[in-house]
Amino acid sequence: MVSVSSTARVQGFSKQTNDVYNDSPQTARSVGTLKKNTTRLNVISGLSKTDRVDYFSFKTQGTIDNIGLGIASGGDAIQVQILGTNGQKVIADNSSNATTDQKKAYADAQAGKLKLDAGTYYLRITRGKATPSSATPTYIVQLSAGTYTQDYDTTERAVLQTWAQSTTTSDLAKMLTTGSKAPDGKSITNVFDFLA
Repeated sequence: MVSVSSTARVQGFSKQTNDVYNDSPQTARSVGTLKKNTTRLNVISGLSKTDRVDYFSFKTQGTIDNIGLGIASGGDAIQVQILGTNGQKVIADNSSNATTDQKKAYADAQAGKLKLDAGTYYLRITRGKATPSSATPTYIVQLSAGTYTQDYDTTERAVLQTWAQSTTTSDLAKMLTTGSKAPDGKSITNVFDFLA
């Protein structure tokens, strides 16, 4: 997939990974390296009825002070945390159990101004507090660091019982960036306006 921004040509890259039952930081699938003003990382997946959590890893090249986190999942269907070393330390979280520093870091990420040093980090994705365990939410999580010339999509192969099962990565991306409706009529909004 190649898309065009208003100022330059953007290279698109995509790969597929397989979901892991009993996922953990040790089984996290890599979504790439976040480089300031160079890369944007996108994760497209979902939680099946038997899937409690997804873990994905990413690296940062050098210290980056403008990391942005965008999420599209249909309201509060999922919870996303950013974890540090070995996937144990919670850095950013917006749950009711989060510390003040974790909530601030999450707000900074949503505003495109989270600072992370060079290293390996993890995304931990679970159902939102009000989402029943029988629900099968689909989601797109996006990490950015300013402008980008390389766009990386990681699509997770999972048994999904929702509209994403028959929707391609490019269709999901188009719905997300244009604010159009999903096949089931749910509205998808552009959660990345703060990057523009």
